[in-house]
Amino acid sequence: MRKALALAGLLVLTACGTQGGGIEPPGNIAVTDVLTRDALTLGPDGHAVELGASEAEVTAAGWTVRDQPAPGRAQDCPEIATIQLPNGEDGTLTISAKAGVSHISAGGDMHTPEGVRIHSLAADVTKAYPEVKDAGSGADLTVPVPGNPQASYVIKFQSGQVLFLDLKLNDTDC
Repeated sequence: MRKALALAGLLVLTACGTQGGGIEPPGNIAVTDVLTRDALTLGPDGHAVELGASEAEVTAAGWTVRDQPAPGRAQDCPEIATIQLPNGEDGTLTISAKAGVSHISAGGDMHTPEGVRIHSLAADVTKAYPEVKDAGSGADLTVPVPGNPQASYVIKFQSGQVLFLDLKLNDTDC
């Protein structure tokens, strides 16, 4: 009987999910100690395409590639690409003439494997990346990507929350 109850409890926990660590108030997206990897994960190597991917690989993965609209960046970063995310928003990336995909911007519900996303609180960024000491200071932070020494996250804050979240190659001309 005990084994049956224990198994039933395990099945209930599995069905309900234990990854989030509990219910969070609306607007406060929890960062957990559990690494997640799904269709909306940004990093450690990319999102839908890997950092360094060629224009042909980007196109084959379903991204729409077009000329760079920013006049001053067209020489080094001649193209950008967009893809529609599951929530209907667009994800964007920059393609370097030398390095391929060099910069991927988070959009919508995209998140790092550590759970940081747009609107995460500065305290959540510090929890996910303990080496960050001044999260939320208003400055752009560059955080090494766990598991990828060739990449960094660039995080910009506004009012104590993540406003922009990007994944970039450390050695790029873009």
